[in-house]
Amino acid sequence: MNNTTLPPWFWPIAIFFGTIICALLMGLSWNAWVDKRWQERLDAIQRYEYPASVRQQVIVRYPHLTEAEIDLALNQLSLYFVICRKAYPKQVAMPSKVVQACWVAFENDVACYQLFCKTVFRGTLHRPKEQVNSEINFEDGAWLYRRALALTPIQREAPVNLLPEKSHIPTLFLIDEVLRIPEGFTFSPQALQTMATYETSQLDTGSDSGSSSSSDDGDGF
Repeated sequence: MNNTTLPPWFWPIAIFFGTIICALLMGLSWNAWVDKRWQERLDAIQRYEYPASVRQQVIVRYPHLTEAEIDLALNQLSLYFVICRKAYPKQVAMPSKVVQACWVAFENDVACYQLFCKTVFRGTLHRPKEQVNSEINFEDGAWLYRRALALTPIQREAPVNLLPEKSHIPTLFLIDEVLRIPEGFTFSPQALQTMATYETSQLDTGSDSGSSSSSDDGDGF
């Protein structure tokens, strides 16, 4: 019987490469799990049906809006929540008065709002302080603009026609103008162009997939 003696360097090298392979496999599994979590919470936001009380309060504040226009505002609130989840727990500027009104109405249904926040954020999402256009600084605005633009493909089809000449601009930055909101937020072409090209780094989280997002709750999203 032929007994083969392994050289003394064999086991250290085998353990070294085995450790690397195990780490790579664990990393791939972690990224897959994080991506799944991201998709689950994204789906939870997109599928969410807002309470009827939200529509009722919005129509009281803006009686000129149609049902389809309120649908659009709620659609943009959902998009905004996706962006907020990406940045959480940092606050995100709100560039629309009508979307903000939808958020306030949603908050007023305390039980539904708390359950939604627990599911999506694992904590309560608080609105930023009331603001006017000039209070949205360009770094925050640019980050929000880019995230809204990147996430546009996941939105449900807009139920009203937007301004054709501004179709390249995220709806979140146009909706007050589109829906004729009194004293709504409007952005000049120069401001929008600046936000579209502004170099941002402080809030930039990279791509819009779950695996690149930062975690506040230990699950990667």
